[in-house]
Amino acid sequence: ALAPNLVVLCDTAMGVLAPEIRALGIPVVCGPHNHDSSLYASMALATPDPAVARWNTAAGAAFDEAERFMAPHVDQLWVCSEGDRRRFSDLVPAALIRVVPNVWDVGPPSPLPESRDLVFVGQGGYYPNEDAGLRLVAISRRLDALGHAVSGAALVGAPAVEDRRHVGDS
Repeated sequence: ALAPNLVVLCDTAMGVLAPEIRALGIPVVCGPHNHDSSLYASMALATPDPAVARWNTAAGAAFDEAERFMAPHVDQLWVCSEGDRRRFSDLVPAALIRVVPNVWDVGPPSPLPESRDLVFVGQGGYYPNEDAGLRLVAISRRLDALGHAVSGAALVGAPAVEDRRHVGDS
């Protein structure tokens, strides 16, 4: 029989399971990565598309509810930045919050690559990644026009259908 001594819930949406798991007597860690309600509120302000802004506003409100529901039921909360630690501090005691970075700066590759290839990897359907990928395409085209061509460029991920339609636009 399965008898875990700890359950780690990876994501705010999974955090809503915390009270049920804790009721079984199992300690619960939630790793939401970000303070999603704040993240989606900022994305709502950043997007030029009113429909996407409305969606991000609604998602931010839903994440706010999920964060507030999950918070009293975790034994520890793992966040990826000091900013997120501060944002969660009104919901979870500071002693229970741990900063676990989700990015490690390892410096440039050695030796430096000789190619001029550009590869962007990002989760599709997430506005900051979509925006960054599309900006890289636009920058690549401007470099091409100036005679500084990128020898190869690739967007890796699964962008939304709407984004795929616009990748070829200037």
